[in-house]
Amino acid sequence: MDSSIIESWQAGKCEAALYEDGVMVISGDGDLKRFKDFKETPWSGRAGEIKKLIIEPKVTEIYKTAFDGCMNLASVELPVAMNKISDFLFANCTSLKEVIIPEGVTEIGSGAFSNCINLERIDIPSTVTVIGESVFNKCISLKNVNLPENLKSIGHFAFAFCSSIEKIIVPQNTKYFGEWCFANCEKLGAAEIKGGISVISVSAFRGCVSLKKAVLAQGIKEIGEYAFSGCGNLEEINIPDSVKKIGRSVFNGCVKLKQVSIPFGVETLDIGLFRGNEALNNIYIPISVTEIRKDCFLGCVGMREIDIAGRLKTVGENAFYGLSSGSVIKVHDENTLKLLKDKAIEVQKTQAVIAGQQ
Repeated sequence: MDSSIIESWQAGKCEAALYEDGVMVISGDGDLKRFKDFKETPWSGRAGEIKKLIIEPKVTEIYKTAFDGCMNLASVELPVAMNKISDFLFANCTSLKEVIIPEGVTEIGSGAFSNCINLERIDIPSTVTVIGESVFNKCISLKNVNLPENLKSIGHFAFAFCSSIEKIIVPQNTKYFGEWCFANCEKLGAAEIKGGISVISVSAFRGCVSLKKAVLAQGIKEIGEYAFSGCGNLEEINIPDSVKKIGRSVFNGCVKLKQVSIPFGVETLDIGLFRGNEALNNIYIPISVTEIRKDCFLGCVGMREIDIAGRLKTVGENAFYGLSSGSVIKVHDENTLKLLKDKAIEVQKTQAVIAGQQ
């Protein structure tokens, strides 16, 4: 190093040295000493002076929060010996712009890069199988994310509020992603779930206001509540035949969604499922559906025709309120007709009839 050491510290099997030019070097053979939180680290008093971090090759682990809040840290070099990025390790490092995670890392811990608001690029190696909760939460400058094919799990809020991400592909081998995982990614225009997932989690893409197309692979069995709620530009989504359950308000406020197919096997259309979907103009409800809950189609002002193939047991209040004037709901039995007329439709706007008798 060309500059001089201004302070150094012994920390377990490692030594940390801070140089005049803002470079901090961690050397040694093994793990850095574990600290309760960043305030307990001996370099916490010099947090604002750390601009670049170099972790030398034989260092195997840096424990959680060791550099949380180093607001001037702009560059990080990680060693190949490291197999985990610990929880909140670089959280709130608001000057950090780019990180290359070395091959061999298998897990990125919870909150590791959360609120790194200037982080633009992250290279996630093929060895990573777990991305923890809130790892990139509020990384508002992060644009491109390539998830590795071997990735198994993505935690709650992992990419929530990453308002610059434009596209996401969840790999075939991914078995789980958590609630609010991609929520409020305001520039996300396309999402593809390739096939290993069985459940689209609660609020997974909620508030992704630029999302136009979502591709869901066969094998998905459930779409959790509010999964696509507030996706005001969503125009195209396929619901695989494998889906048997769709939660409440999944497509609430998807005002540009023109067409959707409900697969056979779904039994309940939940509360507010299509509420406010102004562009929907017709829909076929398969024979497997026996319950339509309140507000399901409330405010679908463009709806012209609904065909209910099965015999409904329950229809909630206002389920079909606010449809287009002159709209028609076709049913196939007297009981369903009675349920609709009792409390589910506005008789002055919507006509409920038995198919073939109108």
